Order: sequence, then structure tokens, then C-alpha cells
Amino acid sequence: MTEEDPEPPNRNASDCQQVFSVGWVRGLHLRPVKQIVQIAKSFQSKITLIKDGKEANGKSPMSILMLESPAHTEILVRASGEDAEAAVLAVGAIIEARK
Repeated sequence: MTEEDPEPPNRNASDCQQVFSVGWVRGLHLRPVKQIVQIAKSFQSKITLIKDGKEANGKSPMSILMLESPAHTEILVRASGEDAEAAVLAVGAIIEARK
């Protein structure tokens, strides 16, 4: 951010978050969840998926499945760590896939 628009004081430079809409016709079922976990485990960052205030560990398939996310549900993906931005974008791409 610029000097005129400083980064908020509570936000760590290694944190990133973005909202994604579930594009999978059947929602986040086992196949996309498996893909999310596989890609999430390739990052060092801590990855959290949030739906309606419920949080799920992005590296735990059961945790993600427990969010019960049908198509078009909005999911907030949050990551903390050195590769947080890349992690959020990679997980988000799977969530938004149109299949």
C-alpha cells in the first residue's frame, strides 16, 4: 500500500483473505474438497475456510465437508504465512471451478 493509504494496523503483511462463490454444481463435495486439501497442503500458510461464521481447517477434508457448502455459497478463504496470497488464490480457484 502507499504512504497515503497505509495498511491497517491490525493486519499482518503475511495475511490474505478473499471471498469466493462455490461454482461446483453439487457444492463442495468429496472431489473438490480432496483437491482443496491437496493444494492447501502444498503451502506453508495456515489456511482457513469460513462459511456463515463456521471455520474449517483448509488442510482437513472432514472439517471442510462439515461446512456443508452447496453451489453459489460464499466462502471466505483466509491464509496466514509467507505464501498466503498464493494459497488463497489457489484454493479459491478450486472453489470457484464450474463443474
